[in-house]
Amino acid sequence: MNGKLTLRAFGRLLPGVVLVLAGLSGLLTSSVEAQPSPCSPCENWMSVGSGGPAAIGGTVNVEVVIDLADTPYQGYKAAIEYDSSVVRFVPEGLILGWGQCWIECWGDFDVGGGLRRTWMTSGLPAGTTTQTGPVAIVEYECVGAGWTTLRLVPPTEGGTYVTTTMGPSGGVIPTGLAAGYIVCEAPTPTPTSTPTPTATPTPTATPTPGPDNDGDGCAWEEEALGAPAPKPGSTCDSADACYSDGNWYDFYDVPVPAYPDATPNGPRNKVVDIGDVLAILFYVFADEGGPPNANDVEYDSLKDGDWTGDTLIDANDRVGLRYDRTPGSEPNPPWDAGPPNGVIDISDVVAAQAQAFLDCSGP
Repeated sequence: MNGKLTLRAFGRLLPGVVLVLAGLSGLLTSSVEAQPSPCSPCENWMSVGSGGPAAIGGTVNVEVVIDLADTPYQGYKAAIEYDSSVVRFVPEGLILGWGQCWIECWGDFDVGGGLRRTWMTSGLPAGTTTQTGPVAIVEYECVGAGWTTLRLVPPTEGGTYVTTTMGPSGGVIPTGLAAGYIVCEAPTPTPTSTPTPTATPTPTATPTPGPDNDGDGCAWEEEALGAPAPKPGSTCDSADACYSDGNWYDFYDVPVPAYPDATPNGPRNKVVDIGDVLAILFYVFADEGGPPNANDVEYDSLKDGDWTGDTLIDANDRVGLRYDRTPGSEPNPPWDAGPPNGVIDISDVVAAQAQAFLDCSGP
């Protein structure tokens, strides 16, 4: 690797390449600690927390840093892809660092599927440098509760709006890439005073939820239209566009934590939260029929034994099936996960983010 970018979260140096999550405003918590990396070493993928949830309307500064440049370079381009339902790019907060921009300095573009890309460039039209340090600060505002990855788009995806380190005469210097994420959380409302009731009625017995026919951890009442929040069914608009107790994959609860092979993974807990997102990130690039990914996990591994409970250990018990999904298709709602497709990538992470805070663990 000739160029290296490093992700620093509140002073912690982590190997790989580069987003610095600098500062937060609108924090909900008074003490802030960086989330641990889900893999070590990560090589081509890394996720480091922004330190804690930011309130809706709060902002997060993301700093792009060149950490190592053992080859002289002339400039850089950086493209950060994010979920526009969770954060929005704040143009007034963009700060471009050293050097000069060329004809086009920055932009923010819709790339479909609810995703957008913030793109920026800077460089030295004459001469080269091995200078390191911050080259841009990008500000995002939380607009919806949930998580969004901050993905540096690799040059292999093609087009102008990708991430590259540029050498003399337009050459491209090999550079590793990594990802971070932002957590946004709605503020807790201040409770209003409750008048003293004149009489307390005798409560009726709470009905016990029915069987979980598909084994996803949610009873059929919890997946049906009209279920109370935070059950999956509370997010549905109609009965024909809701979760189904016949689809084991539609509720995106995965085994947590995920471990390198051959250590068995942890259990599911009937809740979709940050632990599920990190576990799916751990399995990114582990594909059906393929080799282990950079975290030494293989899609086709049978290390978790008889997961289906049919007393056989076969292809239906492959570990990758637990972490693999597809976006739900019509008439299913956009937060309804579809069946596995043999590939674990950024779309799986986005599908899990859409189900943030869904919970079948309690009454």
